[in-house]
Amino acid sequence: MELTQEKTTLFDMKRLTPRTEKEYDELVGLLNTLLDAGGRFEGNSLSELVNAIGDIVKEYEDIHYPDEDFV
Repeated sequence: MELTQEKTTLFDMKRLTPRTEKEYDELVGLLNTLLDAGGRFEGNSLSELVNAIGDIVKEYEDIHYPDEDFV
């Protein structure tokens, strides 16, 4: 997955909200890419984006997989 920068905002968080399993898988892939790029470290410029996307992924999992533990 390629990261691109837009002029006004980096991401529209509503657009990132997965509606299908495929979109969920793509978002998890993006999250893993950001983590591998250093976003796992507090203070890294990607860490806030990692937290925001992580929250979206968790919300999807809580709704679609309420009995699963992904930790």
